[in-house]
Amino acid sequence: MTSDKLAGKVRRPAHSAHAPQGDDGGTHVAEDGERRPDISPGTELGGPSCGERLDSRFWLRWRSRSRRRSAQALAGNLALRPGGKLWIEGKSTLHEWKSEATALTVTFEENAAAWPADAKGGEAVERFIRACGITTLECVVPVTGLKSESRASTRTCTKALQAPTHPEIRFKLASYEIADSATPAEMAITAKGTLTVAGVDHEIALPVRATREGDVVRMRGSTKVLMTQHKIKPPVMMMGTLRVADEVLVQFDLAVGAAQGTKGAAGTASGE
Repeated sequence: MTSDKLAGKVRRPAHSAHAPQGDDGGTHVAEDGERRPDISPGTELGGPSCGERLDSRFWLRWRSRSRRRSAQALAGNLALRPGGKLWIEGKSTLHEWKSEATALTVTFEENAAAWPADAKGGEAVERFIRACGITTLECVVPVTGLKSESRASTRTCTKALQAPTHPEIRFKLASYEIADSATPAEMAITAKGTLTVAGVDHEIALPVRATREGDVVRMRGSTKVLMTQHKIKPPVMMMGTLRVADEVLVQFDLAVGAAQGTKGAAGTASGE
């Protein structure tokens, strides 16, 4: 099922950097008398994996000021395009089942300095991702937006996922790594982060296959999840005749493009 409710949002870029360390914890006094992190021109951004951040007590305050100064940065570089899909598949003693997400939000945090000035469309998005341009992201799926083949199956799913007390499923990206590839338009990504289901966190490593397709980079992947890892009791129905298996398979097929207004996004539409 494809939904036009799938939407992407972007927050202010959060730099991923190895800042040079001075005598005062890697900070300096600026002209306005405030302390800020030492990020010199030419500082190499990124590292062995994408998502590392400055460790400084002044960082959050500095980032907050940067937000107010740079209105252009608020727009962000990436947006989730319409037409993506995410679904869950599982098995039971009687049949296989499937639930599809009718609503999905992806929020990006970015390192704006990584956006390539000499590229556009899908090439710009691909190079941005390779340069550790995404410092983190959060994917949110409303539990009540998961729809199965029948109303009874949908009710069983939302009840098992404890929708009234835990209305959302979340994935928070911590870092990602890109494997060496001889094909410029393809990336094998391992995304590491926290999956939160029914209020219980579990660390996962999510394999993602990214392919440049025209103006977008399409992200496809899947991961196996055990309900019991999130303290969910697999549903039992029909007086024990139907028992749902503990393991489910979460799959997705999403397209990411340049946000409207980003240089190189001419002729494209945002995912909102």
